[in-house]
Amino acid sequence: ILIEKREAERKDEQAKTTYWQLTMKFDLAQFGQLMAVAKLHHSDLQLQFYTDQPQALKQTEKFLPLLTERCMAQGLTISKAQCQLGKIPETLGNRRTSLISTKA
Repeated sequence: ILIEKREAERKDEQAKTTYWQLTMKFDLAQFGQLMAVAKLHHSDLQLQFYTDQPQALKQTEKFLPLLTERCMAQGLTISKAQCQLGKIPETLGNRRTSLISTKA
């Protein structure tokens, strides 16, 4: 798990905006690896899932609408929710900007 407070430049403004990013990596045995990245700016949430197995992609896409519905029930606006195939990094890394980093 990696929790970070990040800054990004806004396209429509000169100022930078801050947001929280939560990154989690899972080993799902027969489904392979899954990495979840959630970015929160005020009440706007972006959800991105990455997996290295087509079967895990299919399962994640199946439950993504339920997850977005539950997030919206908590008062969040979901501006992005997607899953895609990709290479999962070996580790989330030791970034000095992270506030919390745990390994189990």
